[in-house]
Amino acid sequence: MALPSSRDITLAEGTQIPSTLLNNLQDMIIGGKTGPEVV
Repeated sequence: MALPSSRDITLAEGTQIPSTLLNNLQDMIIGGKTGPEVV
């Protein structure tokens, strides 16, 4: 089972992602201080 690109995951399952997960992702992407650095 090949993993789809991050874009595909966001488009396909974006509506199913819990708000808490979205908030954590936004914090890591925008702030970068609350979570580990994701490159």
